[in-house]
Amino acid sequence: MKKLGKRTSILIASACLLIIAIVAIWMGSDRMGSRTVDAPVVYHGHGGTFKNTLAEMDTPDPSVVYKDGYYYMTFTHNGADVMVMKSRTLDFRQAQSNTVWQPPMDTAYSANLWAPEIQYIQGKWYIYFAADDGLNENHRMYVLQADTDDPMGDYTFKGQVKDETNKWAIDGLAMEHDGKLYFVWSGWEGDVNVQQNTYIAPMNDPLTISWFACAA
Repeated sequence: MKKLGKRTSILIASACLLIIAIVAIWMGSDRMGSRTVDAPVVYHGHGGTFKNTLAEMDTPDPSVVYKDGYYYMTFTHNGADVMVMKSRTLDFRQAQSNTVWQPPMDTAYSANLWAPEIQYIQGKWYIYFAADDGLNENHRMYVLQADTDDPMGDYTFKGQVKDETNKWAIDGLAMEHDGKLYFVWSGWEGDVNVQQNTYIAPMNDPLTISWFACAA
C-alpha cells in the first residue's frame, strides 16, 4: 500500500477537523433555536428582622462553657455583680440563674464590671472580669475562684491579674497550650486610649501572670 506524503496527511487531518467544527456549530445552532433560557435566580431575602433568642434578658459580652452535661454562661449583667446561668442546651430562656458574687463598695473594682469569663482550669472554676472604681481609665482585670465544685455557688475574690506595667485592661481570659497557661486581654499601651492592643503573657497559675506581656 502506497504511503501518503506528509503534506497530504496534514491536509486530510485539517479537513477532518474543519468538518467536525462545522457539524458542532450546526448542532449547537439547531439546539439553541429550540432551547428556552432560564431567567437568572434573584434572591429577595426575608422581610422583617431575624431573631434567634437564647435568653430573654439582656446578656451582652457572653461567655459560655460546657461541662458534665450543662452549659454555663456569664455576661455583663448590670455592671454591679456577676451572674451565672445554667442550662442543658444553649437555650437559656428557662435557665437557672444565680448571682455568684458582688463587689464591696468603694474599691478599685466596685463599678463597671464588664465581660466576665467563666472557665474551668486545672480542676477549679474561675471567673475573670474587668472592673473599675467608676472611672473607665482605671479598668483592670480581676479573678474570682469558686468555693466549691459547683460553678453556680459562691466565689471568692482572688485579686487583680496584671503584668508589670499594670495598664488599662479588659476582656481577659486564660488559655492552655501545650501544657502551659497564658493570659490574654485587651489593653492600652500607655495611660490614655491612644491605641488598644491585644496582649498575651505566661502564667504561673490561674491567678498570676509570670512574665512581661507581648502585644499581638
